[in-house]
Amino acid sequence: MSADAPAVPGPAGFSCGWLGQRIVFADGALGRLPDEAQRLGASRVLLVASRHAGLADRIVGLLGDGLAGRWDEVRQHVPADLAAGLAERAADLRADLLVSVGGGSALGLAKIAARDTGLPVLAIPTTYAGSEMTPVWGITQGAVKRTGRDLKALPATVIYDPLLLATLPGDLAGCSGMNALAHCAEALYAAQADPLTSLGALEGARLIAGFLPAAVRSPDPLPAAHRAVLWASCLAGRSFGTAGGSLHHSVCHLLGGSAGLPHAQTHAVVLPQVLAFVGQAAGPELARLADAMGTDEAGLAGAVWDLGARVGAPRGLRELGLAQEALPELARALADRGPASPRPVDREAALHLLTQAWRGDRPEPAGRQSAAAGPMTAAELTATVTDRLRATPDPRLREIMTALVRHLHGLVTEVGLSQDEWLAAIRFLTATGQICSDTRQEFILLSDTLGVSMLVDLLAGPGAAGQAGPATESTVLGPFYAAGSPERPYGGSIIERPAGDPAWYTGRVTDTEGNPLGGAVIDVWQNADDMLYSVQSPDAPPGHLRGVFRTRPDGSYAFLGVRPTDYPIPDDGPVGGLLAATGRHPWRPAHIHLIVGAPGHRSVATHIFDAQSRYLDSDAVFAVKPSLVRQFERHEPGDRAQNDTAPAGVPPGAAWYSLCYDFVLEPLAGP
Repeated sequence: MSADAPAVPGPAGFSCGWLGQRIVFADGALGRLPDEAQRLGASRVLLVASRHAGLADRIVGLLGDGLAGRWDEVRQHVPADLAAGLAERAADLRADLLVSVGGGSALGLAKIAARDTGLPVLAIPTTYAGSEMTPVWGITQGAVKRTGRDLKALPATVIYDPLLLATLPGDLAGCSGMNALAHCAEALYAAQADPLTSLGALEGARLIAGFLPAAVRSPDPLPAAHRAVLWASCLAGRSFGTAGGSLHHSVCHLLGGSAGLPHAQTHAVVLPQVLAFVGQAAGPELARLADAMGTDEAGLAGAVWDLGARVGAPRGLRELGLAQEALPELARALADRGPASPRPVDREAALHLLTQAWRGDRPEPAGRQSAAAGPMTAAELTATVTDRLRATPDPRLREIMTALVRHLHGLVTEVGLSQDEWLAAIRFLTATGQICSDTRQEFILLSDTLGVSMLVDLLAGPGAAGQAGPATESTVLGPFYAAGSPERPYGGSIIERPAGDPAWYTGRVTDTEGNPLGGAVIDVWQNADDMLYSVQSPDAPPGHLRGVFRTRPDGSYAFLGVRPTDYPIPDDGPVGGLLAATGRHPWRPAHIHLIVGAPGHRSVATHIFDAQSRYLDSDAVFAVKPSLVRQFERHEPGDRAQNDTAPAGVPPGAAWYSLCYDFVLEPLAGP
């Protein structure tokens, strides 16, 4: 917990009645479910929870004979046909209580069923959505999402168990918390705001600003932080449920219904842009919100953007898949709705707001100061630099440079970098460049050891963006690749002088349908038992432990190399010093490098790792992927039981190893 975080994270536990609702808030409160269901007079409970929610199985056990049935089809934005199906199911089961478990999607579905059937709802939230505290419902028919208010949709009982939030993934927790912050913000300037709703909204915002980063910390989030943010979401939902919504929720509901964008992520993206848009038109309430979040009114939108970035929320609507071409029509629809807003929203204003949300840039401080008004702030300097970049002709370069400046300035600001520390960083980068040569690339080592090379690989390699498939996974290229390795025949040896235990490598190269790829090229390089690659060893033959092979028509390949050994990356330069200063070792697990390619198919640069290496879980460059780890098989000389015949090149009477690995290449996209 940070030193400047709020001292009181929320109540340790309580029960109360709140405008007809019963709230049960405590660690382990889930265990009170049977008593709370009985309190509502329920004997036939219909459980509403996603089929992926493992928590639902626990609840089935808690309800026992009181469970009448389960409904596990849950989708965002509550499609009308789904809501009708749940209401019909409740009638068929003669259910007398709906128990909703999960986030806003499950609860939203239960709310519509409650509105239409009159059944009470008991909500068990597992996110920070806050919907459980409101009578607001939403339903989507076609591409139109409608919302309304009905007390029949207000859950009768809410069970808040902070322990249920412990397994909430960090990225979802961050966006969900930003959704709760949106409830706080809107409740302050909505038409029906009152002093009590504002009090709850401001306290919720204070807790979210102070504890949300700790709640998304991985792999060990702070339990107190979950409690604090869950309590904040309760306050936020209660305030929003009474005061109602304004422009922000109008925008998000439009994007959810018309474009199908994910709910919490959309709230996280839109909130800072709406705050920047409404600005001073919202009155003094935003100044109070800024104070609760530890900033000033001019920097409020930027501070909210910074909080979202810190907790892993997406930046712009384009990251959520919204096409820029859709913005004009969405702007027209938003303006035609005439949303409640402190600042009028015509089509031009709507397009400006949606464009800012689509781009996702950090909002500039409101009312930029002149030189006469006082010294420049860090936020103003960052905005000035990024403004200059808007003239960059290449849009991709403009995007990259703007993000680079924003993140670099953010780093300097976050850690309070001193002049001496900045000069030390410059000296480090200078030394990194000075040690580079034709055979040593220290900047690649730096990229590798910081995990940047692997991050680029994860985002751009086969199976990126969660598209799992049969293609062989890629990994880092490493700093020791050299073009121009000698082409060798099928079954040839890359060993040009003694270099370790011989290893016979075989396998096939196929496409993703299993068809063999004859003529595929395999470029191989590996280190010797002295832990050096040929480019590192001045007395090694240039082609030692390197070779280019072509597959036979059946896609098969074979060559003789050596069993790889663990080795340290060069640690006598700046990168080695950085590793030592951060308490890390320089070792890489034993592996062999390969680049595999074939016409019409995507080449892959990858490794095969030795399963016996002790550094698989602590690779200095983070490059190990489970699919690339294999067991080498040992063959003793003259072992007739195995009917092993040593391949050509293995010294007489020597033990040797074998490994079979098949490579799968995905086809290139295009006509």
